[in-house]
Amino acid sequence: MHTLSRVTGRSTLLEHISWLHRSLQARNPYVNALNYIQIELLRRYQRARGSEPESGRLAELLRLSVQGVATGLRTTG
Repeated sequence: MHTLSRVTGRSTLLEHISWLHRSLQARNPYVNALNYIQIELLRRYQRARGSEPESGRLAELLRLSVQGVATGLRTTG
């Protein structure tokens, strides 16, 4: 049993808020994909430091990825 389950006394997170649980299940695949893209963008940004055109382009993509994740999290962020 996970620690969170012991604290909440529930076997599944958000089982008592079914609409939110369903909403998260529907959004997770998309938010997870954005998280992986964001990780890759961070790696590329770190490597591109000092190269102004490239780092500027990657910074903009990173900002967009943060917005995408925030939008995907909506009520859970």
